Order: sequence, then structure tokens, then C-alpha cells
Amino acid sequence: MRCSIELWLRFALHTLHSLVRFRLPTYIAPDDVIARELYSGHVSSSGRLSPGAFKPVPANGFSISVNRWTPARDKLFIEFGHRAAARRTARRGTTVTLKGFAYFTVEALRDASTPEIVLNAESDITRTNPFHANIPFPSDREEDYYLEVQTLILEKVQPITCLLR
Repeated sequence: MRCSIELWLRFALHTLHSLVRFRLPTYIAPDDVIARELYSGHVSSSGRLSPGAFKPVPANGFSISVNRWTPARDKLFIEFGHRAAARRTARRGTTVTLKGFAYFTVEALRDASTPEIVLNAESDITRTNPFHANIPFPSDREEDYYLEVQTLILEKVQPITCLLR
């Protein structure tokens, strides 16, 4: 609970800074850093990222869930990620652990777009995380489209991986 309250307090501060610059607080700038939480199965034992780390899922509206990293502190997202891992463990019945994060800028994401695949991040504020965002995709595509999305992000966006110890 404390983590969510601190995230909302930071969002209030972010909102003030945004309004001073005549921007909406939900605006995601090209130089903003976004991060994907990496859980068990997303990272191999050698530390290599799995394409599955960037698989759009139907439960999330065929989008990839990310955090707008720039406006808040690392430790908040680490704590938030551990809580999400605990919820996943309870839901699945198998242990899920937070392994780390994959970071990239919105500009790198947009630059990797192709005529068939548009990559962009959109703010998606949740009750517990005001810095939540999604990378949305159409829901009516075949499985090979989503595999191409995963490969495109790994190869062209080249996220920086930061693993927890």
C-alpha cells in the first residue's frame, strides 16, 4: 500500500511539472524511459532475454505492460514488481520471481516501427500505478504477427537489461 501511495504522490509532483511545461501528465515524451518488468521465464540462466518477455497478451488487451520509469524512483518499481510477482504466484500456483527490468526510450521504440507494426507507448493509469503504460497492438492478428513484434523489440529497440541480484 505504501508503494502505491508514494507512486501517487510522485505522480502529483509529475503533474505539476508537466503543467508548468504546458503538457498533460499522461503525455509520454520521446526521451522518456519506459521499462518492462522481467519475471521468471523472461530471462535465461545466462541472463539472455527471452522473446516472450515482450509478448502481447490477450488478458492485457493485446498489449505489453510497461512502466513510465523516468518520473519515479527505481526502488518503487522494484517493490511494485515484487508485489506483482507475488500476485502471479498466488494466481498460477507456481513461484514467479521478479528478475529485473528491460529499459528503453519511447523514441527507440517508435524508431523500430515498420509499415506493418507500429510501436508506441500509451499512458494507462491504474488504481495502484499512475505510471503504468501499454504498448498496444491489434487483437485480430495471427500468432506470427506477435512473434514478429517480440523479435522487433529485441533486435531493433535493443532494451538494456538490468537484472536484480
